[in-house]
Amino acid sequence: MQTDPIANCTAWLVARALRTLQADQLVATSEHCTPYASVNPAAIAAIAPSVLATPPERLWHDASFELPPALRDPTNPTATWQNVASFMLQNYTQQFCFWQQQADGRMSHWHYQGQPGSVGMTALLIELYNAGHLSNFTNHETSLSAFASQLGDIPFKAERLLYFKQTLSTLPFLNYLTTRLTNHGFELSVDTAAGISQLYPALGGDPYLKRAQLLLGMLGLNLRSRGYPVQFDLTVYADYRVPQVLRHLGLVSYNAALAAQVDNHIQLSPGSPQEEAIRAATIVAGHVLGQHTNLPAPVVDSWLFYQSRQPEFKAAARPFHLCPTTAY
Repeated sequence: MQTDPIANCTAWLVARALRTLQADQLVATSEHCTPYASVNPAAIAAIAPSVLATPPERLWHDASFELPPALRDPTNPTATWQNVASFMLQNYTQQFCFWQQQADGRMSHWHYQGQPGSVGMTALLIELYNAGHLSNFTNHETSLSAFASQLGDIPFKAERLLYFKQTLSTLPFLNYLTTRLTNHGFELSVDTAAGISQLYPALGGDPYLKRAQLLLGMLGLNLRSRGYPVQFDLTVYADYRVPQVLRHLGLVSYNAALAAQVDNHIQLSPGSPQEEAIRAATIVAGHVLGQHTNLPAPVVDSWLFYQSRQPEFKAAARPFHLCPTTAY
């Protein structure tokens, strides 16, 4: 399997994002209005010291909070990096779009045993792992049935079942990852993410490779905590939450029309100019913040996501944009 290292690197993705924003600017100028989304470099520079003042253990976490208990302790014989990587593949493949909008406009979110969205999905997969349903050697139909029985009215149910079945065999992923780590000096890159998305179509179809990059970012942080000399060449994850945080902090802004759509829970179409502008601004803003802090994208993303857990954010943040998609 070959991937193009030039067309699948961080610089290429950032350049793609910049082109998207430039096209947005040109269209806005021709129509005598403001671009859908804009990046605020001065605000990014101003907030960089706050990022660097964050305790290192919070920035450079080991991602163990999203692992089964047996995989959280590196001294546990079963907590090999291969088992951690396998579970992360299965988990992060499922981390997308847990909300639904009813006909009357009301929002509902999928829960598992009282836990919402991504947290609930991780809890479900931990249960399946503990029950032996995520092993490469388990009966796939039995595992698929166990997974399906717990999904209820989750959005994109058919896609999730297909993706789950694809990732029950993690050996291609582990073999590919071992080769990449050995031959590329423990660098986890956008090119690596593109290669994984070719092995597992469940992770493909997204120009920004959000879930594949999330998988590598979290795995890389865990490997670093185990002493592996991991280096990153990734972008921040262009999803719902990160642009919401960027907007809340004033690092990214939307024009009046797009702000009204987002704030009034009006859905954006996948691949629309509005959605493209939001995702592009997310990539660029994250890249600029990484330049100001000299921190890799997974760490910048961790800091941004941590802001979404703060009381002030929960009290005052405006809604995240709604786009029904399996990309994020």
